Amino acid sequence: MKKLAMAVAMFLLTSGPSLAEDSPSSPLAEPPKRMPGDADSILREITCKALSLDKKLLAVYYREGWDEVIAIREAKSGKELHTLVGHGDNVTKLQFSPDGKTLAARVINKNRQGWAVWDVETGELQFRLLDDGRILED
Repeated sequence: MKKLAMAVAMFLLTSGPSLAEDSPSSPLAEPPKRMPGDADSILREITCKALSLDKKLLAVYYREGWDEVIAIREAKSGKELHTLVGHGDNVTKLQFSPDGKTLAARVINKNRQGWAVWDVETGELQFRLLDDGRILED
């Protein structure tokens, strides 16, 4: 687990802007007010998003009432694949690994700061990598 955490840490520290950074050329520069694929078309405040390098997966962080949600969806259809839990309070960045198998979320709350790392295929939280270097396994 420690080797994986260190590999993820190196990727996060050395990666440049993701494809989902808000820039005029980004396909997500203007996030939709409605989540693609929602039958009920509930308006949601999308505060953070990422697109996998192969452009097949979209991860979004949004608030819906009191709930804070990270959802992984098929980018083309909008079909929700996973709703991720256990991220903590405020997610400020989402980043897919180059192979699209891992999603990292930058999490900041009053007690700690770091990254929460998920397996994209299963939707399970793998571990947390705190800014002080500690690894918390879940």
